[in-house]
Amino acid sequence: MSVKDIRMDAGFALILVIAFGIIIRLSTIWTMQPSSDAFVYFYMGNSFLHHGEFIMPYGDYSGTSSIYSHHFPPLYPIYLSFFIALFGYTPFTLNLASALSGLLPIAAAYFATKDLYGKRKALAVSAVIAVEPISVAMGGIGFSENFVNFFFILTMWSILRSLKDERYILWAGLFAGLGYLTKSSMGWFFIIAGLAGFMWRFYYVKFAVLRDRYYLAAIGIFGAFFSVWALRNMARFWDGTFWGLFSSWQTSAYTSYVFATAISRPSELIYALFMRLIFFALIFFGSSMFWLKELKKAPKLEEENSALFLSIFLIYLLSWIISSMFWVVEHYPMFWALNARYIIPSFVPLLWLVFRYHDFESRDFRMKLGATVAVAVILTVSIATPLLFNQERADIQALEDLRGMAKRGDRVYVRGFQAYEAYLYLNDINVSVDIYISNSDRFILSGWTSENYSALGYHLVKEYRAGKGDPLRFSWECNLWERNG
Repeated sequence: MSVKDIRMDAGFALILVIAFGIIIRLSTIWTMQPSSDAFVYFYMGNSFLHHGEFIMPYGDYSGTSSIYSHHFPPLYPIYLSFFIALFGYTPFTLNLASALSGLLPIAAAYFATKDLYGKRKALAVSAVIAVEPISVAMGGIGFSENFVNFFFILTMWSILRSLKDERYILWAGLFAGLGYLTKSSMGWFFIIAGLAGFMWRFYYVKFAVLRDRYYLAAIGIFGAFFSVWALRNMARFWDGTFWGLFSSWQTSAYTSYVFATAISRPSELIYALFMRLIFFALIFFGSSMFWLKELKKAPKLEEENSALFLSIFLIYLLSWIISSMFWVVEHYPMFWALNARYIIPSFVPLLWLVFRYHDFESRDFRMKLGATVAVAVILTVSIATPLLFNQERADIQALEDLRGMAKRGDRVYVRGFQAYEAYLYLNDINVSVDIYISNSDRFILSGWTSENYSALGYHLVKEYRAGKGDPLRFSWECNLWERNG
């Protein structure tokens, strides 16, 4: 077989992998269901469509009062609002919009890699990203991670291109700003990442960075996105005090509370940091196990490489710290697989690092690439289809049963259960959702499965439990109660 034939066969195989990844991602419209944060994002999109703001009738994160949102950033809900306008406020619309967002990183990876390293390596990077299991899962459950990754890839592309043409840094400011409006709930940590980027640039060009009009303009572009959203938050939530200023500008009041609480419990935080260090180390070695030799050999201080290494390091560092702080408050399982979503943006920079020096036609490269794709495909198929993990959701089953029992005009009290999820599944049959119990509530849907409502005149209809094959814990266990008589 000639070299030309090998190139054609390898390219065609990668195109097939990309096509398979796209099909799997689109299939999650039917094989997976949205979870937790997705329902809040979706309601925010609905509110923006009708009110031009993010008004939350069941409260924000705590679900205790009707307020403006002070927890999630705006861009992903705005994206969802276009789908709501076209297809209505339904679970299918949320599934569709989320699955389609999963195609964006594939397109960005191909475009950016082709521009930086050529078409053949673009196919290789896109193939791996297409079947990367964590982002497939996030698209299936309606999270915003694919949207974040899309803007991050374009930001890194712009930064690398700016090393040869400084005007491209303007695009980096734009894409970083849009990325901030997609994942700005991390507040100060996003600013820390930006400062690290500045120090990286300062290391190579020293004070010339302060005279670079394009770089300063890029900071201004990012600052414009940052300022508009911060001013909105301050206008809505600042209590007028000096200390209140430091929390009000941030997207998430809950995240601010988590950080303050974690710092006040140093022993728990140290324990979480130690355990999560093991967790993310395992993820890193698992995702790069076939390419460790290439990572070791790559020149660390070469300017382009250093940018890629820094981006990977910051993603893991901030993911480690942030997830550890959240554990102190929420105490979800320490090795909860869902936390792997934080490091999704690290995959493309890692692939760029190991692919840019490799000979595409070499047997070593093709074997390692084939092994990487094979492992990703196995994990993706396992997560996105019912072949290995139980896809039945306890919360969805409860809501489907409730739809069959309830009559138009009925009311259901939800406790320890995502109110926006209940609203999504019940609003079309005119069943109202309450977050405070009242005598007019015919049903109670409670996530607090140990509570008993018999004394209030209710009887237990059914208990709903998550299946054993639910490693990502997408399912919410709950009990359904109905008023006697």
